Amino acid sequence: MDDVIRDAGYKFGANELIILSQLSLAAVPTAAIIFLDVVTSRCPTVCVVEEEGCTRYEGDSTDMCKLTEWQWRYEEPMESVQGQFDLLCQGSRVKYMSHLLFYIGMFLSCMLAGLSSDAIGRKKSLMMFLLVECVGLVLMIVVDTFIVWLAVRFITGLGIGYFVVSQILIIEGLKVEFRHWFLAAIWGFYSVGLLLLGLLELAFTRYIDMIACVLILVGALWGIYLFGIEESLRWLLVKQKAESAQYILHKIAYRNNVELPSYEEIPKLTDDQFSVVDLVVIKQSRYLLMILLAMNIVSYYLYSHAITYSYPTTPNADYVMLLMTGGIGFIGVLATSVSCCYLGRRSTVVGLLLLELVTFCVQMFAESEVTYTVCSNVFRLLVPGLLYCCSLYSLEAYATPLRAKAVGVVMSAAALGGVLSSAKLIYNESMETAFTLQVVLLIATTLTLLLALSLPETKGRPLPDQVDNMPGLLGVKQWCSSTVKETTPLLRSS
Repeated sequence: MDDVIRDAGYKFGANELIILSQLSLAAVPTAAIIFLDVVTSRCPTVCVVEEEGCTRYEGDSTDMCKLTEWQWRYEEPMESVQGQFDLLCQGSRVKYMSHLLFYIGMFLSCMLAGLSSDAIGRKKSLMMFLLVECVGLVLMIVVDTFIVWLAVRFITGLGIGYFVVSQILIIEGLKVEFRHWFLAAIWGFYSVGLLLLGLLELAFTRYIDMIACVLILVGALWGIYLFGIEESLRWLLVKQKAESAQYILHKIAYRNNVELPSYEEIPKLTDDQFSVVDLVVIKQSRYLLMILLAMNIVSYYLYSHAITYSYPTTPNADYVMLLMTGGIGFIGVLATSVSCCYLGRRSTVVGLLLLELVTFCVQMFAESEVTYTVCSNVFRLLVPGLLYCCSLYSLEAYATPLRAKAVGVVMSAAALGGVLSSAKLIYNESMETAFTLQVVLLIATTLTLLLALSLPETKGRPLPDQVDNMPGLLGVKQWCSSTVKETTPLLRSS
């Protein structure tokens, strides 16, 4: 299909600009929702009652737990979940439970997003998950017990599937040359979402005000997408929905002022039925999926751990951390997208994984807090770019009947990395156990780097519409050689 559109003289135009400007915004609330626990779980301000009056304490209030109940109180309970539900003296395990349940919900949501977008369509699936997210955010504002709060965080995790579907919609545009820029826009705005969360934490005292702002943004996106986003043309062609496909072709031609072929002139795509199991059964998919899953699990574990492991102990320091994380991540995605354009996808991924491995080794044996902090910031720079590359590979390398399922499974691997990171924080292991886990993670990172050497190069390829057109993996000798014979030639007609 890509070749037919290209032969018609199709260029980047108003249609792509509309899709890019609308769908990239979906990433902004995504990052804010994922890391809401950073601002809602901060230490509340405690007022210690004394004979002279009341003395305020902010930041680490562990010493307050040694006082009897009548000697201190929360100055502003809704400043923090710990204050609202009286969790200050319950230990850090309670604080990280909401992280764990959110990532479990996110894991299920990403899996379901791939299935539902193939079954009912990209747009309907997008609207459905956005609606679930709106419901979850409303419930976060009105809950009155911590147990219900945990359940609601699970629900907000279930709504994150809209982020997966938005990536599918944005990558299934008609212009091959701009695909990676489109996806980079989404992951760039993901970092903007962290900047937004930091600004909200700076602007508001009560956590429900921050949640309300995120809710307004998600609700606005639901309204924009309801009237402004069309169904994926590629999905309509696969499902052979002639009337809807012809309508969108006319709309694109009008917006871009070009002549496009009619529905009858475009080669018909077979509606092959595949399940998630086929991602493992099909040879072209099996090993590629394994590499992408390993990349996302390891990378997101390091990313989540770098953000949530050490909550700042000084007053309002968490918003500085969020602003810094968002800014560094944005630079990382921008640099990665430029590298993907000029060096190629494969070389970029291998380079990022090598830097990630070196950084982890330095952090593992770091003796000073400064070195550890610098390594954490390097993870915040590298990992958003790696997550972007994983999404790009899952979207560009998989055939249309498998694409949505593949990106859903790959994104669920990132959620699994978050689950493992949260479980580690809850477990609060001994030093010996912590070192053992670091060794296991070091081995996993090294193996992921070695596996990534066999990734195919997808730069410049048309999106494969059939399994036979999917690119195959390369051997290490092929990757190192100057001339590489690809399984599927670049720009091969589909």
